Amino acid sequence: APLEEIVVALAQLHGLDTGVDRRMLPGISDLVAHASGRPVPPNKSIVGTAVFTHEAGIHVHGLLRDRYTYEALDPADLGRSHHIRLGKHSGTVSVAHVFAGLGLPLHPGQAEIVLDRVRDHAIRTKAEPTPAVLRSIYDETSAPRRCDP
Repeated sequence: APLEEIVVALAQLHGLDTGVDRRMLPGISDLVAHASGRPVPPNKSIVGTAVFTHEAGIHVHGLLRDRYTYEALDPADLGRSHHIRLGKHSGTVSVAHVFAGLGLPLHPGQAEIVLDRVRDHAIRTKAEPTPAVLRSIYDETSAPRRCDP
C-alpha cells in the first residue's frame, strides 16, 4: 500500500501518529517517482499535484464557504495549499476570488464579463490563464466605456 495513504489514514481515521511528517509526503513521493522513472499522476490521492486544485464554479463556491465541502484533508497538513484554477468550468465566485487574490477587485457586473473572457481563453488555448493574461483581461474590462452618440 502507498506510504502516504497508510500514514494519512492512520492519522485521520484512528488518530495514530506514525512518526512520519505528513508535510514531507509529497517530496518523498517525488523522490520515489524520480528514482523509479514513473511519474506521479496529477490526480493521485494525497500527493498528486492536482489533488487540491479546484475549477468547477459550484465546487469552488462550496469550497470557499466551507473547505470541508470538498476537502476532507487539510492541505496544510501535507505541506500544500488548495489552488483555484480558472478555466471553462469556472464561475463568477471563482473569478472574483482569484482576481481579489491578485489585488484586482472587480466592480459590480465585471465578474460576468471577465468570466466570458476567461472561458474563451481556456477553450482557445486549452490552458489556465496566467496572471499576466488575467491582468490584461482586468485592464480591458476595467477601462471606462465610451458612449457613442
